[in-house]
Amino acid sequence: MAELTERIARILRHEKATTSVHSDVAEVLALKSGVCQDFAHVLIAACRHLEIPARYVSGYIYGGPSAGHESHAWVEVWLQGQGWQGFDPTQPIRVGDRHVKVAVGRDYSDCAPTRGMSVGNRGRSTMEAEVKVREADA
Repeated sequence: MAELTERIARILRHEKATTSVHSDVAEVLALKSGVCQDFAHVLIAACRHLEIPARYVSGYIYGGPSAGHESHAWVEVWLQGQGWQGFDPTQPIRVGDRHVKVAVGRDYSDCAPTRGMSVGNRGRSTMEAEVKVREADA
């Protein structure tokens, strides 16, 4: 899994505004770029092709006490004898203490931060979130 995670990071370029939440794996591979959710979807597709159970994880990366915390996505795969293990193809690293899990699902649509229906002529909407994280004592 570590090798597959690193391979995806070598193939794809992390670049904002090249894809949308509706972009599929084929589009991401054709563009060879995307954001963390795209990297996660490519890894999930590869795992499922190899018949390895995989799921999408949405959360945050803890950047330290003085840094901001970015929303992020990664993948958990089921490894025989080890259970669910996290891999972050955007970084590319194994998931560790800096990854703060918020939601788990089959893909982004299961973990979307907002969901619902808008009535009226509002047009666009925005979302703001504040995350407070602190390191636990050893």
